[in-house]
Amino acid sequence: MRVLYLTQWYLPEPATLQAELAGRLRDLGHGVTVLTGFPNYPAGRLYPGYRQRLWQRETIEGIDVLRLPLYPDHSGRAARRAVNHASLALSSLALGPWLVGSFDVIYGARPITLGAAARWLSLLRGKPLVLEITDMWPEVLADTGLLRRPGMISAIDRYCRWVYRRAAAIRVDTPGFRENLIAK
Repeated sequence: MRVLYLTQWYLPEPATLQAELAGRLRDLGHGVTVLTGFPNYPAGRLYPGYRQRLWQRETIEGIDVLRLPLYPDHSGRAARRAVNHASLALSSLALGPWLVGSFDVIYGARPITLGAAARWLSLLRGKPLVLEITDMWPEVLADTGLLRRPGMISAIDRYCRWVYRRAAAIRVDTPGFRENLIAK
């Protein structure tokens, strides 16, 4: 099976869980392509040896990695963090269909801001989308103080529900997340 894994973070960033999953899939004989941004987490600056470009392909530990441009940031300012997430989502929407190659399933979409791009690729190729939910949005944004405006929280909640309903399956980290998701 060929897996397209969408994630905001991947090696050399501290993305242990993402790298472990991609490696396990590879070890099971699956082809894995990671669609991600240029590495900038946690400092919010591009890593040495990387520069922004339209796209870059590399192989890391036997995994095909496709990097797309993004606005590098990891500040505590909600607007800048939102631009960071949105920029990779927009790059994935615009460039992903032309660059990802063939796949049998889309997995991931971490964070959920990549959900629309994942759904778009799913529709274009007629392949299922499996979401991985590690943070409950918009709750985590409100609880951490990154987002305080009720209108924005409501809009993000509607977007998340839209993405969730379009997934073939959803993997969550905890039973509490599962219950929260079912309640939505």
